[in-house]
Amino acid sequence: MQAPHAPRGLAPARARGLHAHRLHAAWVTPLVLLALAPASHAAPPPPTRPRAPLEEPRPFPRGSFNAGLAFGLSTGQQTSVTLGGDFGYFVLPGLEPGLELHVTFGGGSTVTSLLPYLRWVIWRSYTISPYLKAQAGRLFISDAPDLTSVGGGGGFVFFLTSVLGLQLEGMVYRLLPEEACPSNGCTATSFGLSLGFYFGGRRPSLPPPPLPSPAPAGPQPGRDEPGAY
Repeated sequence: MQAPHAPRGLAPARARGLHAHRLHAAWVTPLVLLALAPASHAAPPPPTRPRAPLEEPRPFPRGSFNAGLAFGLSTGQQTSVTLGGDFGYFVLPGLEPGLELHVTFGGGSTVTSLLPYLRWVIWRSYTISPYLKAQAGRLFISDAPDLTSVGGGGGFVFFLTSVLGLQLEGMVYRLLPEEACPSNGCTATSFGLSLGFYFGGRRPSLPPPPLPSPAPAGPQPGRDEPGAY
């Protein structure tokens, strides 16, 4: 028994539908493959300028200043009080020429010491900074001949804040001339504790800003196109 034949008008319609479906599939398949393919012609990433590492901040930089205050009290056969201060400028990182002025009262006499110095900070750190120091100058004594003092020593700076440090120092001096030395000899030693204020100086430079991103590739919208301003 034969199946009934479809009407003649339906066969061309089915053929046209099948042809349209094939055309749609022929367009969709390349688009899907193009979307899944890697972007081989994508624009390269914008160039970046390498950033220089920031310099770790350290105390005693070039161009900074030091202003110190000292107070001393000694008791024994005679009681004496020492007041003084110093001021220096760091011409290089850790290298400081300066001037120190101390006045000592007690025992019926006054001793004024004016001593230029040169200090070199061996290790610059905000935790502890050891240094070496050399100085020479003049001692002005009220009731005795004046003396010349030449000596050296060292000490430590313990930072309480970024600008305030506690200085512990020991020095050994040779007094000249020998005929004018006091009865206890021509060698003198001193140990002192003082406060130092450190300020100024050059700060680490910031890295250069990154290069601007290049303009996006492709045509830009015109004045009459959608999206133009």
